[in-house]
Amino acid sequence: MRVKLHFRGPPSESQKMNSQSRIFYFRLIKNCSPHDRDGCQGLRWLTRESRKTDKYMWKCRDICKTTQSLRTGSIFENCNIPLENIVMAAYCWAQGYSHEQTKRESEIGGNTLVKWFKLFREICIKYNAENLTRIGGHDENLKAKVVEISRHPLTETRRSRTNTAKGIKIQKGSKKVGWLFLGVERDSGAFFLFRALDITEVTIKKMFLDFIEPGTRIITDGAWAKNVDISDTGYTLSAFLPQGRKKGFVSADDPTLHTNNCKCVWSSHKRLILGKRKAHIESLLHKLMFRNRAKIQGHGCFEAFLLAIQVHPVTFLSSLL
Repeated sequence: MRVKLHFRGPPSESQKMNSQSRIFYFRLIKNCSPHDRDGCQGLRWLTRESRKTDKYMWKCRDICKTTQSLRTGSIFENCNIPLENIVMAAYCWAQGYSHEQTKRESEIGGNTLVKWFKLFREICIKYNAENLTRIGGHDENLKAKVVEISRHPLTETRRSRTNTAKGIKIQKGSKKVGWLFLGVERDSGAFFLFRALDITEVTIKKMFLDFIEPGTRIITDGAWAKNVDISDTGYTLSAFLPQGRKKGFVSADDPTLHTNNCKCVWSSHKRLILGKRKAHIESLLHKLMFRNRAKIQGHGCFEAFLLAIQVHPVTFLSSLL
């Protein structure tokens, strides 16, 4: 099912600083919970209980009168951290705060915060998989849109720590582990990130079909695209050799052939990708694409992320498996 990011209206001024009001507004916790116990098939309703940490709990108003934790069946299940701290961590993560800044603002321990960050990236992966939006296509005048594509190598650096008091790191060497393709649509700024283990015709075609609409004009800098035959896919491919960093990534023959938009996006996002663990690269790419999509659609990244949690509720326990 394809779900679009939409809003019914922002919270009031009194709700902006209330984490629980924001949780209920975006339905991260439902208002009632069905159950079947001792012949009672009623509903457990949200009831205020000042003795509880969360100030609310599930309580059946029919025969059984049973109670249940407020966090059951939500993303906060199996976690004892206060709700306002988790919401603050999600806000800092969505806004691109560093690990130390998020740790200071949310008052959550470093190891626990790493697990929450992993859970947040899992939500982005699931949301992007079910709501994939391809860039390019045609504009209102039926003119083909332009998508620039650049290629960047991914290397794995081998390091060792010396047995000295300073603990200086010595680089032993590097190993190429794949390629990262960045595609940026001109004018709109929408982009995609694709990690490839090799550069073959099958891999390139799969990337085009997954992320780019047919009929798009594709411009890339490099000789890797000249050996790719995409005549049967409906794309128009233009490849050129750049003049270098000093003269810009522009073709010497045609000034409209350039990948300057790719270089701008890559310069602002590469620090979030390079130097990370190899197992986290894929989830980091989905995080950046999710943030870019929310920006293109005109929504705040934090509110868009809360809506993604509503669509794909993942419990805290799943991030530990």
